[in-house]
Amino acid sequence: MRTSPELRARLIRAAWLSAVFLCLASLHVRDSHFVTVDIAAVFCLLVALTATVFFLESGHRKYWLGAALSLGLAISTKYSLALFGP
Repeated sequence: MRTSPELRARLIRAAWLSAVFLCLASLHVRDSHFVTVDIAAVFCLLVALTATVFFLESGHRKYWLGAALSLGLAISTKYSLALFGP
């Protein structure tokens, strides 16, 4: 699955915009201050989703392995993230 440069630029802009919204979310900022497991779990989940997108674009097995390891780490951090598994 290949994406056009225009679509890729739009996706990058959407990613930056969502990062700004996440930084401004009061619950996220509060939980980051108190170092709860939710922040680490969401980070691992986002790494897994990013690796999955890279795998779908390129087909390299290293991205598939990275996605599997990141998702396993996310699930071990907070078991309710098992809903995002295969």
